[in-house]
Amino acid sequence: ILNVDAKIKFAQTYSENLRLVVYVVENNLIRDQTNYTSSYYGGQDPIPNYVHNHVLRYSFTNPLGDNITESTLFGLTITKNFNTTIPLTLPFFITNPSEIGIVAFVINANNTVINVRYANLNENQLFEQNL
Repeated sequence: ILNVDAKIKFAQTYSENLRLVVYVVENNLIRDQTNYTSSYYGGQDPIPNYVHNHVLRYSFTNPLGDNITESTLFGLTITKNFNTTIPLTLPFFITNPSEIGIVAFVINANNTVINVRYANLNENQLFEQNL
């Protein structure tokens, strides 16, 4: 079971509609990679044993974000909890659960990312803020 607490703390008041996006990604996937250039990797195609990182495997939210319906006033903190059984079958399978990472970001009405964070499994992050 994968449990994620995504915490958002507002460094200013937002009056516009904001959305939260939370993805599960997987790292260290070794696969052949198509090479569409002739200048990189000596033009070799495919590139064997290429290491892929941050591969999207699952989205806890709508891929374009879920509306944040709570108050977005300066200083407030919102916590959203997500959980799922780690998908080990298609279409969203995880090859190696120890290589999972979480990407959470907040976007505004113009689809501009306001803030984004990446976390490894079992990592609790503190807010980075200037007071």
